[in-house]
Amino acid sequence: MRKKLLAGVMALALCSTNMSPQTIFAGEFTSGNLEEVTEETPEIFSDDNQEVIEETEDELSVFSSESVPEFSNEANVMSATVNEKKTIKINLDNPEDPEYINHYDSQNNQLLINSVGSYEFIGNSETTVPICIGYGISREINICLNNVNIVANSGPALEIRSGIVNIYLENNNFLKTQSSQNYVSALRMEPNSFPTINSQNNSGSLTVSSEQCPGITCTNRLTINGGSVTAYSTSGTGIESDSLTINGGSVDASSQSGTGIENDSLTINGGSVDASSQSGTGIENDSLTINGGSVKAFSTSGTGIKVIHLLSKTAR
Repeated sequence: MRKKLLAGVMALALCSTNMSPQTIFAGEFTSGNLEEVTEETPEIFSDDNQEVIEETEDELSVFSSESVPEFSNEANVMSATVNEKKTIKINLDNPEDPEYINHYDSQNNQLLINSVGSYEFIGNSETTVPICIGYGISREINICLNNVNIVANSGPALEIRSGIVNIYLENNNFLKTQSSQNYVSALRMEPNSFPTINSQNNSGSLTVSSEQCPGITCTNRLTINGGSVTAYSTSGTGIESDSLTINGGSVDASSQSGTGIENDSLTINGGSVDASSQSGTGIENDSLTINGGSVKAFSTSGTGIKVIHLLSKTAR
C-alpha cells in the first residue's frame, strides 16, 4: 500500500539483511510528490514525469547522473607559497630535524602549528606524536600529508582548531586514535576551522580509523574535493559533521555498529561515496542533496539511508 508524502520531505529507510547495496546517481532522482515504498517492492524514482518504476529485491535503487560537474585540478594542487612564505617541511621520522624541533610542543607532546603558511609533513614510519593546528588562525593555511602514519594514544592524530585549512594528500596517509572517549576522533576539526581535503589527480589517500569514537568529526562544514578518503570506526561514526560537501574523489565511510556518514547536511556534487554499517545506518542526514556522482549506502541488518529532507537536483 502506498501513501502520499508531503512534497520535498522524505524519510528513506532502505534496509534488509538480504538486499544488495543501494547505488545512487543524481540524474534520476528529483524532489516532488513522492510515494512511500514498501519493503517488498523497492522502487526507482525517475525525473520522467515522476513515474515510479518497480524493481526486484535483487536490483539496485539508482539515482543517476549523465554528467558530473568537473572540478579543476588547480583546487587540488598545493601552492608553493602562502603569504610569500616557502613551504615548511617537517620530517616526522626525525625529531632532530630543525623544523620538527621548532614546532614541537613538549608540554602536550604534539607538533603545533600556530601561524599561517604552507606545511608539508613527511614520514615513512609510524609515530605517536600527533599534529595540531592551533587556535587564533583566521586566514588560509595549507597542510600537506605525505606518507604520514600517526597513531595517537589518547587524543586526535590530527586536530584542526581554527583557520581556513586546506589539507593536501600525497601518497598514502594513515591517522588513528586509540582513545575510548566518544568525543575524540582520529581527525577532529573544531567550529572555528573551515577544512577542505584535496589531492592532485586524486592520487593521494587518507585512511582514518578509531575504535569507540568517530573516525572523522567536523563541527562546521567539511569539503572533500579529491583524493581517496576512508573513515572507519568500530562502534562510532565513520564521518560525522555539521555539513559535508563532496565535489570529487572517493569517500568510503563505515562502522560496525554505528553510522557510516552522519550529518545535518550532505551535498554530493561529484565523485563516489560508499557508506556502510553492519548493524547501524549507512547514511543518516537531516538534508541530502545529490547533484552528481554516485552513492552506495548499505547496512547488513540496519538502515541503508535515513533522510528527513531530500533535496535533489537533476544533473546536466
